[in-house]
Order: sequence, then C-alpha cells, then structure tokens
Amino acid sequence: MLRIILLFLLSPSLAAAEPPRKIVSPIIEDGILIIEGSIDSHIYDYLTFPNPKMDSVHSVRLNSFGGNHNWGMAIAEKIQQRGWTTRLNRGDICASACVYIFGAGQKRIAHSTAWFGIHGARLGAGYMVEFAQQCLDGETLVDSPECQELEKKNYDLNLNATREAFQLIENTGVSEDLWNTYWAFEDTPKWFLNFNFIKKPDWVLTAPEALDFQLVTALVGPPMEEL
Repeated sequence: MLRIILLFLLSPSLAAAEPPRKIVSPIIEDGILIIEGSIDSHIYDYLTFPNPKMDSVHSVRLNSFGGNHNWGMAIAEKIQQRGWTTRLNRGDICASACVYIFGAGQKRIAHSTAWFGIHGARLGAGYMVEFAQQCLDGETLVDSPECQELEKKNYDLNLNATREAFQLIENTGVSEDLWNTYWAFEDTPKWFLNFNFIKKPDWVLTAPEALDFQLVTALVGPPMEEL
C-alpha cells in the first residue's frame, strides 16, 4: 500500500499538474461581496444563510458570464431589497443573468472598460432537449403543428421570464428604453440552433453605452482611479 501511495505522489504527470483552484466566490472583502463565475444556487445560499460578515456589506462586485436565470432573479431580488451598490471593475464582464443582478443595485458603478452581454431568458435544459428531439432535423427546423405548438409554449415562457427580469431592474431606475431597444432588434433566422426562443440577437453593451440607459449610474475610468 505504501508503495502505491508513493508511486501516486511521485508520478511525473501528477507532479506537473496544477493544484486544484480554490473556490473564492462569493466572498466578502472590506464590505464588498465579490461574485465571480457561474450564477447559481450557491450564491443565493450564501446570501441567505446566517453570516455575521453580511452586515458589513455595502456593495457587490460582479464579474460573470451569467448562469441560471431563475437563481439570478432570486439573487437580484435580495440585492434590491438590501439597497446595495453594484459595480464592475476594470475589464469586468457582466452577461446574461449577471445583468439582472447588476441592474438590481441601488447605485450601479462601472469602469469604462467593463461590458455587458444582454439576451433573453433560456429556461432549462429540459425544454431544449424536448424541442431538439421533436423539432430539429440536423440544422433544420421541422415544420409541423406539434413543433409550432411547442415553439409557442417555449416562446411564451422565455418571453415572460425575460420581461419580468427587465421590469425588476426598471424598478431601480434602469430605463425602459433598454428593453425597447432590445425588443426592436430584428429576429435572428437561426434562433433554434441555440434555443433562443424569443429570437432576438445577443447584445453587447459597453459600460459607456449602458450609461445612456441608466443601467450604469456612474462611470469610472481614466484618468480616474480604478475601482
């Protein structure tokens, strides 16, 4: 047994491997709740479970490509209730469900180099699997009454969830023009290949552009100090 353990520890391939990364999100540092990586239930749990450090929090720093829509909404509601400030530092990204969390901040501060990725809700792998099995033939959409009915059901679910998310951030002062501009985009013809049931294209918005929609309330950047 000892020989097996030594061989395991001294294996060149294992010795060269990087040590496992530490999970550091969410974490509270100097009154800032840092959320990085995937948006999911563990972040909501962190906000919900008793934590003496939570009383010191005044703002939330985000850097995330998004994650689960429903958990993102639940986290956004928590942040909105607490009146925290949300922020993006130099080069940070806030996409998908992260946008609702950022938009829920009472004040929303972003570095000029940060950017947002906005798209409609995409709810649940189950919907995608069902639709793919019944209504996709390779990269072609099957034209049948059953598929039209399934498409309409998924369209309604995703549209309602998306509009609810935009309305949530409108409650903190984000302009309705953000929704109106997004909704005015032309539909994407191959929407079904990425299960984008409301069909609007993904929208990349820079922090200065986001200021025009009040998604950002204060912009930080050169020559000012980094957040």
